[in-house]
Amino acid sequence: TVTALKGLGFKNHMMPGNGLDASDRDDAINIANWPVKGMYMPDAIAGFTRNGMNYLITANEGDARDYGAFAEEERVKDLSLDPTAFPNAADLQANEAIGRLTVTTTMGDTDNDGDFDELYAFGGRSFSIWATDGTLVFDSGDQIEQIIADSLPDDFNATNDENDTFDNRSDNKGPEPEGVAIGVIGGRTFAFIGLERVGGIVVYDITYPHAPVFCNYVNTRDFGGDVEAGTAGDSGPEGLKFIAKKDSPINQPLLAVAYEISGSLRVFAVEDVVSPFALLANEHISLNGQKDSFGALHANDYIRFHKGAPSTHTGNVSAVDEVEIARRNSIYGNVSAGDEIENDGDVFGSVDENAAVPFISLPELNFATGGADITVPRRGELELAPGSYGTVQVKVHAKLTLTTGEYYFDELEIEEDAELVVDVTCGPVSVYTRYELDFENDSKVTLLPLGDSESHELYFFSKQTKELDIDSDAKVSGSIIAPYAEVEIGEKAWFKGSISADEIVVKKRATFAPHDMFMPTVTKLGKSTGDIAAAIPGSYELAQNYPNPFNPTTTISYQLPENSAVKLQIYNTLGQIVATLVSGNQQAGSYTVSWDGTSQSGEKVASGVYVYRLQAGAFSQTRKMMLLK
Repeated sequence: TVTALKGLGFKNHMMPGNGLDASDRDDAINIANWPVKGMYMPDAIAGFTRNGMNYLITANEGDARDYGAFAEEERVKDLSLDPTAFPNAADLQANEAIGRLTVTTTMGDTDNDGDFDELYAFGGRSFSIWATDGTLVFDSGDQIEQIIADSLPDDFNATNDENDTFDNRSDNKGPEPEGVAIGVIGGRTFAFIGLERVGGIVVYDITYPHAPVFCNYVNTRDFGGDVEAGTAGDSGPEGLKFIAKKDSPINQPLLAVAYEISGSLRVFAVEDVVSPFALLANEHISLNGQKDSFGALHANDYIRFHKGAPSTHTGNVSAVDEVEIARRNSIYGNVSAGDEIENDGDVFGSVDENAAVPFISLPELNFATGGADITVPRRGELELAPGSYGTVQVKVHAKLTLTTGEYYFDELEIEEDAELVVDVTCGPVSVYTRYELDFENDSKVTLLPLGDSESHELYFFSKQTKELDIDSDAKVSGSIIAPYAEVEIGEKAWFKGSISADEIVVKKRATFAPHDMFMPTVTKLGKSTGDIAAAIPGSYELAQNYPNPFNPTTTISYQLPENSAVKLQIYNTLGQIVATLVSGNQQAGSYTVSWDGTSQSGEKVASGVYVYRLQAGAFSQTRKMMLLK
């Protein structure tokens, strides 16, 4: 039953961030504001739920009507423009301006005098998120064209049925966001948007619908091939289907994409597509002799590895400006910079200077706080219900417990040796702080029921502008989003999850890793100064290797809830054993193993897909990884 019809309205391309490249005849990438409105005309719509609220997401391709004796499409240069509305009409109608842009002739003559007072183009060249009453929650503006400009400068706005077509579609709907699929991975919600013309999939984290975060752009088209001969890879993504881990034949989330032009079907392992950062800074990242660190790092300014301790980082490193690597630093991953790379350390991966490194925007935060002040006294305990509060202080050796839901604090201060217990049994916990979030020396965050493997279920959002400290020897898990603050991981502090901040500083002997990596907090069971039982995992699990794809070394993590006979082996796609990494009895705990791409005989293996399998007692789990050279 149809209950209502709602028009989605129009997009103002004169607004900052809403630009478009409107000409296919200027031989350039020129994303700019023009006096044009875009019609929200989705080719695909999907729905999702966040905190009990339903939302729609649209891929705003646009399309013109053309049938029989009716055709609405016309170029701006062929229209009569109202001299009052468009006093610079002659300039606008030039081919290198918006003269080539196709618009509708069914709207725009607001006073019915035969000329056009407004211009309406087809589609929005974007994706949008809407409330179910039709209110616009978010629009990606010109982000998709900006991403393509950064990623494919030689094939920007190319068409899909022929190569060597730079700028070909700028006059007519640009990249054409065509299809959309939504998937939930580790408690986060992702949108996958297919671009029909230039090709590829754009990935956004839409866990917070008002502030989506760009994750990645993946394009498996070969711009050096021949489309008609079938040698140009995947072209024209039309249909997308997300396959959850529980429904996947390889126990890993998948994205299936059908391509109209190439007639191909490609299935992506989603971990290869989604690439959240361990550390993301709007300005710079400074590492000062950290102990062990893992995960992708990105800064919109520079990244600086000061003299190591020695220090090892596993994961890719990218900066819009420069990267500096001092001696006694080893990086197992690729390093790219928009400017130069000063390397006095060791990089086991590619080094790419003057590269096209994209600027990645941090989300804007908009929330209110306020309410009663709460103090958990020294050695006291308190369970707090979701809601809005003033200043909350957890005193020395005290314990505060939070449960599933959203918390709004003016300030949250976890004092020395205090504990923040977060129970995510029934779902995620989100903590919003307006003025200050602070973890003092030896404080810790404890996640229930399964410990730090559920770090993706805890979010800290802070609007503070003062420094956000994870002080010495503190142990913190979760996602920290503090776009206006400097976040400091103190000496010997331990952090697991992701940090998005204005600036990030990592101090001496600190350790950090992303959500998808197991991090043992004791070196040997039986020799911990803490509670041994608390360090024992609650279930068997084999994590996705990191980094993936990798070259030359990757890390595999797994956990054992009880003493087990363990075998961890690498297989090729023919099912042949390539290497045995672990074989023997191990105590309960969390483990990490590195593989350097060598076979059992010590020979370097070829590039390609490999399978690794964990057998522990009756438990067995298999995952895929990719070696690139």
